[in-house]
Amino acid sequence: MDSDELNPSARPGRPQLRLVPPEPAEATGEVSGIVPRKSVSAGQLRAIQAAPSSSSLRDAYVFGAKMLLDQPAACRIGYRLFWVHGRDLGWIDLEASSSVFAVMGWHENCDLVLPKLPQITNRHLLASCALLADKTPALRLLDLHTNQPFTIEGQPRQSIGVSGPLLIGLGDVAIGCVPLPEFLQQRGRLADGVELPSYDIIEAEQPPQHSLRMQRRTHITLLPRSQRVEDLQSGPAVPAAPAGRARVTLRRQAKAVSVELSEADLYAGVIMGRSETCMDRGLRQVLSGQISRLHVLLLAERGRVYAMDLCSTNGTWQHGQRVRRVELPDHGTQLLLSGNDSKVELTWHPRHSIRSTRADGPGAGPGPGPDNSR
Repeated sequence: MDSDELNPSARPGRPQLRLVPPEPAEATGEVSGIVPRKSVSAGQLRAIQAAPSSSSLRDAYVFGAKMLLDQPAACRIGYRLFWVHGRDLGWIDLEASSSVFAVMGWHENCDLVLPKLPQITNRHLLASCALLADKTPALRLLDLHTNQPFTIEGQPRQSIGVSGPLLIGLGDVAIGCVPLPEFLQQRGRLADGVELPSYDIIEAEQPPQHSLRMQRRTHITLLPRSQRVEDLQSGPAVPAAPAGRARVTLRRQAKAVSVELSEADLYAGVIMGRSETCMDRGLRQVLSGQISRLHVLLLAERGRVYAMDLCSTNGTWQHGQRVRRVELPDHGTQLLLSGNDSKVELTWHPRHSIRSTRADGPGAGPGPGPDNSR
């Protein structure tokens, strides 16, 4: 396990996220959300105050992008994610690294806190960034089983990989996704009105490992939606999983439930927590009230499987330390969901090492309504 995967904090601002830390707004009180490292100038404040509250997503994107052009990048290669809603603006710089990811939603534990609006859940999106074979940064966005997934030009999307600039919408909240350092290097294109290039779309079972991007075009890969535990095959725990599959057991005191996961399930992602999407097949009896509604995500990337804590309230633990992201080895391991007396043991059983690229897992149905608790 990488040393930077261990982190006792579940709050924004951890060094590995390269998060621009918040500072108090100036006396006008007009700026909210995550504000820049530097003080906001009077000219910037006037620009924020002049921003139309009912602007289109594209207008909001251009406004936010121009506001952030003078903000230095907190990482050398990666993505800057920013949201704009009316006069409010927030952002985060996400490094292209296998040990970095960000959870976005209105919950105060999230890495990028979004406005608390009806169309946004407490943990809404997961974003990660990796380098492709040609050193191009690629962003992955994963909807965390909400009933209002993000949209691209009005079309709802559940899971995508993207290289190049992109605008997505969460209702009337604009979220810009711009690669670094290209965003800062191409600053003149904002004034030319070509800040958002055209894009190509393909469908795939796994995120691409090579860049398919043409000059000044964005490439989008549509990926399968993450699995709900209720859609997976459950059964008794066994010492090892069958070839080509994995097995996970959740246990609290004398109660336990096991689910079997295919390679396709793991590449799409498997969410565990108290949400209605994760409570069938005995999980209601196993999970305690100390478990967050969306607590942990199991996700495969390039042949490796990781457990990613979704900014849960009581954390995910291994060997007595709170972890944010940890690799799940083929020889098996154990994690604790919540570190108090109501903890739930998550056992990742030993399995055969498979590098399959064929998707054969079941599909997922529609998600629940917004999360409104832990």
